[in-house]
Amino acid sequence: MSGKGKTTTRALLFTINQVAMVVTLLLLVCGQDIILAMSERDNMPVPMNQSVFYYPGVNLPVVSTVPATLKPIGISTLANGGNTVNVRIATGAFLGAVDMYFGVSAPALGSEVLLLRADGTLQGASKGVFPWRTNTLGNINASLFGDIAVSNLPEGSYTLYLLIVPSGGTAYAFDNHYLYVTDFAISHIDGAPLYAQNCAACHGTNAEGKTGTASNIQGKTPQDIKTAIIGVSSMAYLKTLTENQINAIAIFLASKKP
Repeated sequence: MSGKGKTTTRALLFTINQVAMVVTLLLLVCGQDIILAMSERDNMPVPMNQSVFYYPGVNLPVVSTVPATLKPIGISTLANGGNTVNVRIATGAFLGAVDMYFGVSAPALGSEVLLLRADGTLQGASKGVFPWRTNTLGNINASLFGDIAVSNLPEGSYTLYLLIVPSGGTAYAFDNHYLYVTDFAISHIDGAPLYAQNCAACHGTNAEGKTGTASNIQGKTPQDIKTAIIGVSSMAYLKTLTENQINAIAIFLASKKP
């Protein structure tokens, strides 16, 4: 091979080596981005707007990286008609630090929302707004009060709130948030005979529904029952039921959930 040919070959090999190095570097960088993207995909985004999510009471929290499908508050066996309440909070990891505020409201507890402080005490919101968890990246799995016997709780409806905001404590932190709301009812009377007397003829012995008469109502909440009484003409006679009786029926319906 002539000297000119050797020089051309060396130049070509040098160029190929340079291209190979560039491709390798690109693959490394892109690979890191892909790994980061896959990792971030497993985390929940920090709130960037105002979103409110309501869901009926569930036994255990449902962890998700999608804000709309996360159900961070569980109420233990009460959701299935049991006789204990165990309020549990669970979330996955977040892409950034957040603050969490937990609150509970109930007519039996007074007129204002009670906020859970970091030390485990409840305090009325009128005395100040304090977070339950601050500057956390998530992966929460906590029982707030342990097992509480239903018999030890005042009768009535309870609403639970979990507010998640970007950490930082600025005056505008609450402008972006996820607010999760769920509820449950406490009644010390037996809902089974009330259901049998007022509902079973149409909805079936186990609330499974009857073809041509009424639908399956297993797991319906007190609010669902109230809405039906107001909106369904054939149920108007049930307007005489008290709040406590409706709660008792709802607890019975919860026990029939599959």
